[in-house]
Amino acid sequence: MAIECLSELISRCLVEAVRKRNYDRRVYSCKMHDMIREMIIRIAKEESFCSLDEKNANIATIHSCRLGVTNETLLLHMDGNSKLRALLLTKANCIGFTRYVALAQVKSLRVLDLAHVKLEESDQFCEEDMWHWITSFKRLAYLSFQDVANLTKLPRSIKKLWALQILVLGEYKNLKQLPRSITALPKLTVLDVGNCTSLSYLPRGLSKLSHLQELYGFKIPDTTIPKACHLRDLKDLRELRVLQLDVGWKYDRGGRTNEKLEKFSPPKSLEELYLRHFCGNTTPAWIAPKLLDRLQYLCIKIPACYNI
Repeated sequence: MAIECLSELISRCLVEAVRKRNYDRRVYSCKMHDMIREMIIRIAKEESFCSLDEKNANIATIHSCRLGVTNETLLLHMDGNSKLRALLLTKANCIGFTRYVALAQVKSLRVLDLAHVKLEESDQFCEEDMWHWITSFKRLAYLSFQDVANLTKLPRSIKKLWALQILVLGEYKNLKQLPRSITALPKLTVLDVGNCTSLSYLPRGLSKLSHLQELYGFKIPDTTIPKACHLRDLKDLRELRVLQLDVGWKYDRGGRTNEKLEKFSPPKSLEELYLRHFCGNTTPAWIAPKLLDRLQYLCIKIPACYNI
């Protein structure tokens, strides 16, 4: 729905597309004219979409519904706020959080984006308090920890987020494992663990996520890991449209990655397939129009050091 709305704005010349995907022209980034921006700000004020100061900068108030956080944002003004639906770190690389700050009293979030944040235990930040706060959101639909620093795992209490639809952990370099409780998120449609270099496998039971549509960064694990989700388990994801596989040998000490790929039976619903760190001489036989008749896009990337 969002893509359709954006496409309509572009067709009406209200928004200009800056970067598009080649095969289907889906927009990656866009910009707007200054006059359009001024009109949007005026409407945002009239509709109380967000709180703005006299310089039209986003500010935190007791009435804020959507908030973009910068390093200058004073979150203490959130005390008593019961309306906040979206919190995004737009121009900030750090955030303080303990159970005593005003932000800890906010319980109404639907969207929480902490991408690129640096989290370090200190007098101003407590990881346990942060996770207790996050897992208290009964209606949280979107959670992003993309490219965060200094965290190594998610808590098992992540299963409390029953309404979660999108979980973005891409480029979470220190992430070493995902809790198996993640397979108990009934509404999850997007799981992104792409380029999580410390993660060697995803937890067994991933096939329970029956509504999963997009999966990025699936690692083909060593067969000796009993807690891992294997390729064969993905065939039960009947709604999966986008799949990104990390095929690299570093995840398979037995050296049988290509054999596992050949035996893979992908979901028939696939529309986009990405094979990263592919080291085979030929593609698997199942990459064929008759077997994947819905496939629209195929991307195969080989390691820079691999000789064809």
